[in-house]
Amino acid sequence: MDWKTRRIIYKIRFNQFFRNLKLKIKFKIKGLPKWQRANVVEYPDCFLVTTICTLKNGPGVHTDIISKIEKENYVHNELARIVSEHLDQSRWGVVNFENYKPFDVVSKLTGRKSIKKQMQDSKMISISRNKKHIEISPTKNGGSTGPNRGYNFDYESILLELPVNEENFEKEIKRALEMCN
Repeated sequence: MDWKTRRIIYKIRFNQFFRNLKLKIKFKIKGLPKWQRANVVEYPDCFLVTTICTLKNGPGVHTDIISKIEKENYVHNELARIVSEHLDQSRWGVVNFENYKPFDVVSKLTGRKSIKKQMQDSKMISISRNKKHIEISPTKNGGSTGPNRGYNFDYESILLELPVNEENFEKEIKRALEMCN
């Protein structure tokens, strides 16, 4: 092979390499949408708001950052304000996390010692937020045993465009909780 031909082949390979590298860097910069997440669990006497951090390569992890809101001393729009604070504390792309024990914290806050008691008479919604909108997903309580155990996302999600004021956010949270069984 002639040196001119080798030079042309080398230039083509060199350009292809950097073109591919440039595409990979754009993908890493653009990446996946970063969601901030929190769960709200309603009991007959209180609300619990839990912060969820998302792992870099997969699912969300419940943290021990949990707030309890009593229904007796409830202040107008307090739930929306606390949910927003928990969404701000949520992290995306967590690599290392400690093994939190959120069920122990929930049992201390509610006085319900077992998972069966914690799921009894409870409703849960999952709230996710990115740069453009908020998604509120109601769930169906399947109990702690059986084939449908846990909270199942059987209902259609509620989408809110950002920015949203606290009063409308609170109203949609309550509407989602009413949709839960």
